Amino acid sequence: MSFNSPTNLVILYAVSSIGNQSNQWFEESLCEAASLYALKSLSVLWSTSPPYPNWQSYAPEFVKYRIDRIKGSSCPENFQLPSWWRENRIALSRNAGLRKQNLWIAVKLLSIIEQNPRSAWSACSWLNHSQNGQSKTFEEYLSDWYGACPQTGQKKFVRQVINLFGISTKQDKNK
Repeated sequence: MSFNSPTNLVILYAVSSIGNQSNQWFEESLCEAASLYALKSLSVLWSTSPPYPNWQSYAPEFVKYRIDRIKGSSCPENFQLPSWWRENRIALSRNAGLRKQNLWIAVKLLSIIEQNPRSAWSACSWLNHSQNGQSKTFEEYLSDWYGACPQTGQKKFVRQVINLFGISTKQDKNK
């Protein structure tokens, strides 16, 4: 099974719905990022290879919708994810469906996903690899994800996510 595209996040979501869900807000944000990524990808694809020739003119609409979603998110100007996350981590763990906030996080995630999408999406297949139903802090959750990823590119992506949130993990403490 290949995990090189955001469509595979459907599988991630199905797997993550089992057991503890205190970090599901992050998975929701990843799914939002996948949606934004897919819109840009569809625009590129349809500009040269639409499913039907007369649909080619719709290609730019995907990017327009992506831009509208991002602009319409009401993300605070100069949004600083690490400090915002520290202030809101309890609310996030209690309610994964804070759609506006999920989108704010997704936009930040998107910036690193687009640097190396193949590694990013394949890393997502390892996200809940060590899930045991027990509650985990977000730091433990990300640390477990990092440890589960077998490839260097995947680990690099997870490290970027960890850094994006301004988090120290057990790997950092063991250095």
